[in-house]
Amino acid sequence: MSVDNGSQTTLNQNEYVEYTWDLDPDETIQVNVEYGIVVGNAISTTFELEAGYTTEYTVVQENGELHLTNNSSREVWYFLDEGDLNTLTANQTDQWTYDMLEYEQTNTQIDYSGYHVFTNTSIETITGGSITNFVIEPDGGGIEFHNDMLFTNITEVYLSPSEDPTWGENDLDGILYPGEFTFWTVSPGSWDILAIDEYGVEYTTFDNIITLDETSVFYVEGWDKTGKSYNNMKNRKTFPDFKTEDRVELKNPNLLK
Repeated sequence: MSVDNGSQTTLNQNEYVEYTWDLDPDETIQVNVEYGIVVGNAISTTFELEAGYTTEYTVVQENGELHLTNNSSREVWYFLDEGDLNTLTANQTDQWTYDMLEYEQTNTQIDYSGYHVFTNTSIETITGGSITNFVIEPDGGGIEFHNDMLFTNITEVYLSPSEDPTWGENDLDGILYPGEFTFWTVSPGSWDILAIDEYGVEYTTFDNIITLDETSVFYVEGWDKTGKSYNNMKNRKTFPDFKTEDRVELKNPNLLK
């Protein structure tokens, strides 16, 4: 701690320090005190001192808490300050405690993602003696895509809003072998899906409604086989008028448990 920006003093538990000022009778002065512990930012407070009186101030340890809630219908995962991976099931709340002094503050970085949640980062302030609530809300829907063919690999998958006349970029990272599946978080709306197997055969399904905070499951077997797409253009005759935000995020397969 320091008084009026003077030299710093370290106080152990249950220790105290005294400061005195030479004042004229009835004189009052303002004194600034700054203190803190290693985890957080310094607390600054001002006292009014009056000649002939002793002013006491006690530093109290009041831990800060972070309550982190998953408000989506499926799992989310998160890191605190780039630490270990944590998983939250639907409607679960994790509670984290920070060793702090009353009113002391520190910032915590939350990196999070989920089946129905796009990857995001938030910086939250933790205050000693208070609870900080952070709620992860769903902002997308899920496309769970299965290769249910017996012997054929899927090499490309394209997810495109239904009103878009083109397929865009390949959204599959690698090869999807028979019996495997992968998962994307996408914006709610209407989507067209194109899958291409290792022989160049194309499979399509159009006008699939993806709902916020819900997962739609797709199996490629039984889809329409179409002729080769020309110049990335879709083989469909009409396009809907409404707009779907073109936002697609492939989830890490290691997190799909």
